[in-house]
Amino acid sequence: MTNGRSGADGGERVFRVVEDLRTRMAGGDFPPGALLPAQRQLAEDYAVSRDTVQKALGQLRQEGRVVSRQGSGTRVVKARQVQPDTARAAVEGRQTARLQKELLGTTHRHSSSLRAGPACRGSGTA
Repeated sequence: MTNGRSGADGGERVFRVVEDLRTRMAGGDFPPGALLPAQRQLAEDYAVSRDTVQKALGQLRQEGRVVSRQGSGTRVVKARQVQPDTARAAVEGRQTARLQKELLGTTHRHSSSLRAGPACRGSGTA
């Protein structure tokens, strides 16, 4: 019972650490090129296990935000200027903007077909 619960709690802890580090990177606490604190220090700061910190750093590596080298620490390589709420919200925002552009006919690929539609219908002979 506690094993399953700790897994769920562990995921929430990883998410919390990732979100906070993203916020701090975007806010300038850890600008590109900056070295993050050691894993042991991050674990202490966030009151989580080192395993949780390693998973959080792994997530940030997958996102291309940090690089790690054994013995050299973890360095910030980029900080995105996106609200740190969730990555899902950012993706949904991009999808919504893309759909709005397509519906309004402002994207190059779809604009000609959207604009030609009414003209073709109106110019036909009846």
